Amino acid sequence: MKAVVYADAIQMGIIFLGIFLCAAFALYYLGGLSAVSEQLDPARFKAVSFTRFGISGDEFGFLPMLFGGMVLYASYYGCDQTQAQRILSAKDARTMRQTLLANGLLRFPMVVLYCVMGLLIGALVMLSPDLSVSEISATPDTMIPQFILTYLPHGLIGLLVVAILSSAMSSLSSVINSLSAVTTEDIALLRGNSLSERHYVLLSRLSAMIWALVILGFSFFGGAIADTVIEAINKVGSMFYGPILATFLLAIMVRDISARGANWGLMAGVGTNLYLWLFVPQIFWFWWNVIGLLTTFSIAFAYSIIIDKRRPAFTGFVRGSHDGPATMAPWRETIILLIAFGVILTVIIGFDGLWTALTASPEISAAEVL
Repeated sequence: MKAVVYADAIQMGIIFLGIFLCAAFALYYLGGLSAVSEQLDPARFKAVSFTRFGISGDEFGFLPMLFGGMVLYASYYGCDQTQAQRILSAKDARTMRQTLLANGLLRFPMVVLYCVMGLLIGALVMLSPDLSVSEISATPDTMIPQFILTYLPHGLIGLLVVAILSSAMSSLSSVINSLSAVTTEDIALLRGNSLSERHYVLLSRLSAMIWALVILGFSFFGGAIADTVIEAINKVGSMFYGPILATFLLAIMVRDISARGANWGLMAGVGTNLYLWLFVPQIFWFWWNVIGLLTTFSIAFAYSIIIDKRRPAFTGFVRGSHDGPATMAPWRETIILLIAFGVILTVIIGFDGLWTALTASPEISAAEVL
């Protein structure tokens, strides 16, 4: 686990350096921010649409991204094993809360940095005779590699290739480690925890190798899921995030829910999202998170009441008392995150006007950036 955490930290530093260098060189070749507004469709500067609801083939509207995004990130940071293993490796509960707070506060600026870099390079693509607009439009994931190979000096090309590989490795290493850990624990549980340390290590390595091959196999079909890798990842994740979050909430907040009811609810939630994917494509996939959550809750309650003759009841978040102050509700962190959320909404809603103001101001020289 320590190796995964340290590797992720180093890779993050390389990635941020690569993003800054790409943005700086793109701005240098553009000659200023005003060129971005001149070359790109004005719709690119509207971060969110209030007229799209995600139910008739329209995508990336305010409501589906607000509610679907809340469920997606709550499930990702609260239930995903890749995140849980990092949080559980913290030295105490206070460090855990600080880690989650840092995730909540720093995630948005990081995404904004990605988007600004993409806008700068996208504008350069429209101006550059060396980059194929039609090819990049067909395969958007190739835009950054083509820019790096065409415009950056050779020493930086190697560094940024490492940054791209680091970005992939930072995800894959934690994913494979998580899958291996869960698989090994499940097999050990089935065997009654009778595995020796030697067999435990061998099984862990074998399961990591198998999962790596499975991931490699599925990667060949990623292009058929969505136009970009990041959208494909979140689309597949949205099929599971809502049902998984609902299952965790049932265990934490509901008394006397049956295990079979929770399992049936989980399967029903995933099955419903799979049905929507295959047969109701006009429903935007961000809504799958909410639909899966509600379906899992509904089926779990119905099964527990009708089949298992139980009376489930909400109890709220149950906290133990053995940790002392660590069991208290983290109100300070919650308030900070709510304030940050308000700031984020303000920036998103006003992004179009903010960009207009930036491009109307005196040009930023290349020397100031580089």
